[in-house]
Amino acid sequence: MAENNPLDAGKRFDNEAAFLRGAGLYEKMAHSLVNAGESYANAKDFSNSADRYFRAGRSLFCGGNSKSAETNLGTALEMAKIANDKGLIIRINDFQTEIAKTP
Repeated sequence: MAENNPLDAGKRFDNEAAFLRGAGLYEKMAHSLVNAGESYANAKDFSNSADRYFRAGRSLFCGGNSKSAETNLGTALEMAKIANDKGLIIRINDFQTEIAKTP
């Protein structure tokens, strides 16, 4: 399905992430957000892609998975730059600065 209609797949992964968030399954939610980000990137919707990778990165960082968080935040920044989403670029950079201060 993702190859045939990546925009629809992104929306379905968003719905899945919302369900998992409501169930308190934050790590699984983050993985759904990554899948949504990938789907939106495949649909050339780079702003939504950046947002989903950013949300996944924040969640993973809060869950103690720093390495995966850094990977997803890097992808989020890359997608935000492609989209020229200046507001999101600032938010990602600010978050990365804050987590760099974390011991």
